Amino acid sequence: AGQARNYGVERSNGEFVVIVDSDCILPSQYIETIARELNEHDVDVFGGPDKALDTFTPIQKAINYSMTSFLTTGGIRGSKKTIGKYYPRSFNMGIRRTVFDALHGFAPIRLAEDTDFSIRVYKEGYKVAFFESVYVYHKRRSTFKTFYKQVHNFGTGRINLIKAYPEIKIEYFFPALFLLFLICSVLAAPWLIWGMLLILSYFSLIFITSTIKNKNIKVGGLSVITSFIQHTGYAIGFISNFWKRFILNK
Repeated sequence: AGQARNYGVERSNGEFVVIVDSDCILPSQYIETIARELNEHDVDVFGGPDKALDTFTPIQKAINYSMTSFLTTGGIRGSKKTIGKYYPRSFNMGIRRTVFDALHGFAPIRLAEDTDFSIRVYKEGYKVAFFESVYVYHKRRSTFKTFYKQVHNFGTGRINLIKAYPEIKIEYFFPALFLLFLICSVLAAPWLIWGMLLILSYFSLIFITSTIKNKNIKVGGLSVITSFIQHTGYAIGFISNFWKRFILNK
């Protein structure tokens, strides 16, 4: 995907280039909103949030919740409330053309190429902004199986980033720690009953907040499943690639 974007940008004109993913739907005011924000703010790279349309399936709405909620991702994919520094992602980002050229575009890697690009943006001292008004409707995976495959790849890609940038963010480890805590709680039960209660409380909170946000109890229930898949799928990809890259040195 990164190389395809580079090919397109090389043939583009204009001061800024805007990049979205193929599963995103743009609201009618999208470009107009970007123009207004850029007139008001002097930035080099920007990004925005993603939302779900009412026409999306319940599973897609649940996946959207799991990918955007502060309870599940810490807001790192596009929120004013985030546990760490905001890194624009390819589903919704804009880049000053001179900056894109100076950084030689996206790296020739298959996974996490957008996060890699944003890391290099910060390392070179460019101005980054999060525009809450510049949102897209992200029509995510339609089945649990395809969603698992996607988040598994996310976990795999994060290890590649850690290998390239040792100063990487600590929150990349959170899903793996969650999975290890879950396994230990199950194996130690009933002696570690508080661990299971903590996990049940966490998923109950996901159910309640997603039900309220989506105004749909079915989506709330599905959000529990998608959040579990998100954490475990990411963690398995993360741990397996950590073993491959750091232990086996492949």
